[in-house]
Amino acid sequence: MVERKSTEFLDRFWRKVDVRSEAECWCWNGARFAAGYGQMFVTGRTRYAHRLSFEIANGSIPPGMVVRHTCDNPCCVNPRHLLVGTNYDNIVDKMVRNRSGCSEQAKRKLSAALSGRPAKNRKEVEFRGVRYESLSAASSASGVSIPTVRKWMSRGEGRIL
Repeated sequence: MVERKSTEFLDRFWRKVDVRSEAECWCWNGARFAAGYGQMFVTGRTRYAHRLSFEIANGSIPPGMVVRHTCDNPCCVNPRHLLVGTNYDNIVDKMVRNRSGCSEQAKRKLSAALSGRPAKNRKEVEFRGVRYESLSAASSASGVSIPTVRKWMSRGEGRIL
């Protein structure tokens, strides 16, 4: 945890912040990591500026937790835009806000998982006249690899439904 009462540290930290209104992002003007997150060298190691800001305002971050941005702005250190959560919460935030770069299929799976309904992540296949719930099932039943099933399907011995 950051020593919250060290005026030297606090002065050094806030000199690198563009403080604006409570609702606006407070951008870190110091060094940044490649992804845009602020960084500051503290007690012998480099720390994320948004985590430091959260600690200054709220105390220590519970073990295993991350600090998430509600504003989606990596350089923001406004404590009102930061909240603690799990890595899973952070991943969900990214996917829901379309910042993850993940596939549409992964987004559908996550959406299904969050809503409690089953994900339609498997495609049924018909292979050699038999219907299977997935390529994997057709592969297992036929005793051949999935690439072999795909190759045979491309030659007309099956199809994805």
